[in-house]
Amino acid sequence: MQDERPISDEDLHQMQSIMLDILKTFDDICRKNNLTYYLSGGTMLGAVRHKGFIPWDDDADVVVPRRDYEILLKHAKEWLPEQYELVNPADNPEYPYQFARIQDKRTTYLMVRQFDFVGGVPLDVFPLDEMPEKGLRRRWHFLKMSFFTKLLYYALINPNKHGHGPYCLFIKLMHRIVPLSRVHSKLNNIQKEFLGKGMPCVTNHFNTKDSNVFPRDVYGVPQRVQFETIEVNGMQRPHDYLTSSYGDYMTPPQKLPGLNFRLLDLRKPYKDFIAGQK
Repeated sequence: MQDERPISDEDLHQMQSIMLDILKTFDDICRKNNLTYYLSGGTMLGAVRHKGFIPWDDDADVVVPRRDYEILLKHAKEWLPEQYELVNPADNPEYPYQFARIQDKRTTYLMVRQFDFVGGVPLDVFPLDEMPEKGLRRRWHFLKMSFFTKLLYYALINPNKHGHGPYCLFIKLMHRIVPLSRVHSKLNNIQKEFLGKGMPCVTNHFNTKDSNVFPRDVYGVPQRVQFETIEVNGMQRPHDYLTSSYGDYMTPPQKLPGLNFRLLDLRKPYKDFIAGQK
């Protein structure tokens, strides 16, 4: 496999070590407070295929059922140790996503997309929401989610990355007229549209594709799995989840994916980085 990514093996290993520490802390908090969660995405794939991180992976994902997710948001400040913090759009409208992150304040991490939000090395924490079977309700739900997600994107990306033409002017206009808090609130309400209605499926809203919607029992009862040096919560039916998400998931890709960040400093607190930019 060809690897042209500009990160040294040493920094990647250290970054994974930081994410593993966050994940261990997160697992301890959830077990202590009876919160359900599951590994997700490439982190679930890594647990199955590598018993830990995918060797080249530079992010980590978990999902938390909506009711427990809301409890976590409410108590994160009191539960997390000093070096970590939870960020989410309810507390910071400039945060560009509709899920939370637990980040290491002692590091600096700038995501690869054209947002200017600066934080620390994160563990992404997605809410797991109820969804109906395929049909008009699901399609309309996803259309609403896509519309407001795009609105938020245009209101938060850096217009200076797009020259001085009509697209740049459009983005600047979006920055002026889009009420960030209201858009985040609207997205939050859309995600929770089917909460408590006994829907047969669930999704983490990472994207608005049917392949990201699963029967409840795919997640099911959390199963303890080995992940590097610790045990964490996997899904009840990981094969079904990973097959739908990745196809032949036991075969590594021929070409490595791009990085999830465009700036990384594992030794500088992100607040010091921000202060140095002023």
